[in-house]
Amino acid sequence: MTKPLIISTDGECLKTFGNHTFWNGYDTDGTTQHFKIGKESSTTNSLMVQNYTLGEIVIRTGSSATNSNLGRNIIVTTSSGISIQRGGVTQGDPYTVAGIIGAVEPSNSHLYINGNGTNNIYINSGLGGTTLSTNVLWVGSGNANANGRYSNINMLTADGNNWETQSSAFTETLKAKVLGSSNSRGFNNGTGKIEFIAASFWWIGQAYNVTNLTASTHYQPSGYLGKKNVGEWLYAYSGYSSMFGSNGAYLLTDTPNLTFIFEMDFASNFSSVQSLCSRVIVENSAGTVLSETFFGGYRFNSERDTHNMNIYYHTTPLRHILNQGDKIFVDTIHNIITPNSASIASVTMKGKFSIHAN
Repeated sequence: MTKPLIISTDGECLKTFGNHTFWNGYDTDGTTQHFKIGKESSTTNSLMVQNYTLGEIVIRTGSSATNSNLGRNIIVTTSSGISIQRGGVTQGDPYTVAGIIGAVEPSNSHLYINGNGTNNIYINSGLGGTTLSTNVLWVGSGNANANGRYSNINMLTADGNNWETQSSAFTETLKAKVLGSSNSRGFNNGTGKIEFIAASFWWIGQAYNVTNLTASTHYQPSGYLGKKNVGEWLYAYSGYSSMFGSNGAYLLTDTPNLTFIFEMDFASNFSSVQSLCSRVIVENSAGTVLSETFFGGYRFNSERDTHNMNIYYHTTPLRHILNQGDKIFVDTIHNIITPNSASIASVTMKGKFSIHAN
């Protein structure tokens, strides 16, 4: 037959009978088979599409309304999965099942990519990248690997010759510890420290912004006026409200290992100073003292010392693992009589508090 066969119908178009019905395609002289489509034999129920030539099997979809090129539409399959098999490498070579893709589990409609249970699955993007766009990634198996772990990620070393294996998770809890107590560079957003200078008489019980004392006045603490809450200052005046609360308590749970140091610079300038000394104290949320230093500074047990001088001192470093709810204090004992009006303007106080991660 040298002309096309045209069948016009809106129903069943062509009907063939037999236990193994299929179409064969041959060359022009009818001797060399090119393809076969149909039920191959009476012993199989599979629909066979087989190519006998050296080429591929191409399934090309139609065009779209905005693009006339073929292949613009998706291929829809309604099945329990697509089995990927390989065969025909050598004469008589049996088919090798490489895996199956699809909703292969009858109990759900999730998409699966399953291997055959023994061979590897490779995703090779060449010089391009491979992106997994998901908010949850699960890595694991019901069967333990040779190292006894159920999850293993192998990464090639920088020299390209060896593989490094990671078998456990780097959890958020562990990361907080590494960036907090174990990694000094992780404290305070990678700076490893907090330092501030309060150039005022806040350290001896005055308001935070008091930078001038009253002339010829006796300043001596009553109660705990000289016990200043460092966390309150950091919360209110240094921009650390995410780390310290309004009551000065530490808010975070990372338990950093820290060292605290207080330094004093007091220009007395003819003040009569009997005592000026400080210590660092750390208390928990219940008010129990956890750590403290001895006093550093000056204290005269008898007569006052009146000189035109600067008084410099610092506390010994106090190392402490800071827990949520802990409070840091600088307790300054002082007994000072200021000079007359002519000299009072030159009386100044600067206190520096340092927090360094270990």
